Amino acid sequence: MIDFEYLLTIIGAIFAAIFGFRQFYRWRKGVKVKAKIRKNFDVSKADKIIATVINRSDESQYITRCEARSTYPFSTILIRHLKNPFLSPKLYKTIWYNSPSFGLLSEDSRKIEPFEPVTLEHKLSNHPLAKMLTSTLQVEVELSSGRIFRSSRIKVPKSWTLKS
Repeated sequence: MIDFEYLLTIIGAIFAAIFGFRQFYRWRKGVKVKAKIRKNFDVSKADKIIATVINRSDESQYITRCEARSTYPFSTILIRHLKNPFLSPKLYKTIWYNSPSFGLLSEDSRKIEPFEPVTLEHKLSNHPLAKMLTSTLQVEVELSSGRIFRSSRIKVPKSWTLKS
């Protein structure tokens, strides 16, 4: 017959493992970033890059930097890494990203409460220097703890690129 205290110890260990795994998952995936674009066909209104940041942890977080970066498609990045296999890791960002970046955070830092979605946006101008050289865009969010979270890459309209 199974000892009752032994059974309680096993059940307690299982609950502790589940709780610990949940805490680790929330720490690892603390912030979710969704990127989207809004193209206005009315000439009087500007196009927008929009980022929705959701705090999935149990603690308040502070966003210190949020920017949309022009990035290369994954196939281009892979080909460049294969052409230069011994490239220094400090130069990886030059392979992954292009120079145009657009700030989405208007103030120095922004506090987000647990499970609170925050929408940040940047209005694009119609100036040629605001055009992108690549066909994809990625939003990058940096927290006050130094952790960086990125959205998935999204395609930009052809009218936003310099090739148009």
